[in-house]
Amino acid sequence: MHLPTLLILAVLGYIVWRTHRAVRRSTTAQEKALAIRGAAAFWVMGFAFIAALVFLPNRARAFLMLPAFFLAVALGKSWRDTRARLRREKRSEIDLERMKRVG
Repeated sequence: MHLPTLLILAVLGYIVWRTHRAVRRSTTAQEKALAIRGAAAFWVMGFAFIAALVFLPNRARAFLMLPAFFLAVALGKSWRDTRARLRREKRSEIDLERMKRVG
């Protein structure tokens, strides 16, 4: 096998492993749904990005890189913040139940 093929397979394997790990580590159904939807959205956008790189001419490829990078960073931060908010809400529900039992 050629080196580029092995690199692509390694990257795909890593992405699949990260998706599986994110779903497995989710504690609530809402967090699992977020992980699955986020993974599906990133897979679709990644496929569209790679297809655009293959079919666009060189100059358009260069112009595509910067907005795609900023979009990926913004979506990643949004996903991370939403996951943190869901975990914070779950933790506050647990704390509220604990306070009810103590009083």
